[in-house]
Amino acid sequence: MEENDELGFDELKEDLDAVGTYAKQATYEVIRDRATKLENYFRNSAPVRTGKLRGSVVKTQVEVSDQKIKFKVEFKGYNEKGEPFQTIANTLNRGFAYRNGNRIIYNSGTHFIDDGVRDILTGIDEEIEKRFNELAGGE
Repeated sequence: MEENDELGFDELKEDLDAVGTYAKQATYEVIRDRATKLENYFRNSAPVRTGKLRGSVVKTQVEVSDQKIKFKVEFKGYNEKGEPFQTIANTLNRGFAYRNGNRIIYNSGTHFIDDGVRDILTGIDEEIEKRFNELAGGE
């Protein structure tokens, strides 16, 4: 053991352990923050008729382990007709068609979910790297 200490193996092991800790912490913090931003975006961007759709947005921490960090942002619950808010949100996002007599009416989607996911999740890898460097005392 003394020979290993002289070569700095104990310090190297501590440094390597710290790298894993910093990586997990940086990843967790960035994913948590991005999930919160997505939740707020949906809450402010969902089309409004009664306001209940916006009020149904919920962020939930699903899993945190050594291998996975998962948050779920969803439209939870049902409207007064028993329709799931998530289905309503997806329909408003993508658009829908319906028949009116002999005519088919198409309502184009608002793409508010697509836009939020794209805008908020783009660049997440770079942000995790930046946060890792801050925690590790780097750049």
